[in-house]
Amino acid sequence: MRRILSLFMLLLFAGNALAMSVELGIDEVLIVDNTTVTFDVPQNNPNLVFLFLESENSSLVKGLHFGESVLFEGVNYTVGSLDLNTLTLTLHLSGNYSTLRVLKKRDFEVSPVESFDAYVKVKIKNTGYYEINDTLVVSAQGVEIEERDIDLKPGESLTLKISPSYNQLTFMLKDAKLLKSITVASLEELVTIERIWKDGKLHVLLRNHGDPANVTLKLLVSGMTFDKKEVFLNSKEEKEVVFDSDITQGTILLDYGVIKQESFYFEMPKVSLVRAEKENEKLKIWLRNDGKVGFSGRVSIYQSSVIVGEPYFIDVTIKPNEVVYLEFKVPEDTQILTVMVTSSSYSATFPISLKAELT
Repeated sequence: MRRILSLFMLLLFAGNALAMSVELGIDEVLIVDNTTVTFDVPQNNPNLVFLFLESENSSLVKGLHFGESVLFEGVNYTVGSLDLNTLTLTLHLSGNYSTLRVLKKRDFEVSPVESFDAYVKVKIKNTGYYEINDTLVVSAQGVEIEERDIDLKPGESLTLKISPSYNQLTFMLKDAKLLKSITVASLEELVTIERIWKDGKLHVLLRNHGDPANVTLKLLVSGMTFDKKEVFLNSKEEKEVVFDSDITQGTILLDYGVIKQESFYFEMPKVSLVRAEKENEKLKIWLRNDGKVGFSGRVSIYQSSVIVGEPYFIDVTIKPNEVVYLEFKVPEDTQILTVMVTSSSYSATFPISLKAELT
């Protein structure tokens, strides 16, 4: 809130004549319509105040003692009091004017734009009256992390990206000796794993919440790198990454300048042999999936660790609670066989005796 103290406001019978008192700091500018007002105080004579008044067409420098006035562009400026500790001047204004405001001669503000674990974006805005042509120094935890020259006209702003991220940052204009600090309350994840699923291969859905990013994905099994993918994500992009693997348990490690990891576990299918029959050379079997996830793999018929069934294998998919029927050709005199069910992540064997009734 600007330090404008209204002692009295009188609406006179002629025009918009107003009377008002304003507190003006040595580092501030008073703007009355199109007139700028600043002041200075000689160190050897603190009872004398120099007013600097400037408009589009004229300017004036006037030395005044307390209680004295000067008329400029239809407005009368009277020196009230001066706080020597803060160098704050009280001016009494009267005359014809419609607006007034007080600005710092040189000032800036810093506001967060985006805050992610990989970077923080802030907006630097010139909120002062004069142009900023200075060196901006950015520090975190007392350590300088960035320095750059900036040139901003009044009201102009720029966006600054700082990486890596920090929760507390300090910004200083080197020449002007102006200091601003901000606290970033929370840092969001730049890239997130939205979903992990498998259908014979392992699928990972990534989402980028900020600027374009290069991401390295590693598929870890028992802490060891099983596979690795390099991915580029555009701003706000979702992308599916596929690993040619059917593993059911492991960890996805993300590296985009920040390392994150997420573990996954998929339930195994549970295939059982429901029934087996043999008619001469024809072997009939019924398999059921008692698990909660589907099975996709192969079925083969063995005898003494040797494949004896024809065909050598049958590709099969069994949904949860589904029963499938398969036929193989086997030697006619065969009585003891083994049914082998295999996939890249699951296997089961079922010895069968064709003499005995299956229960």
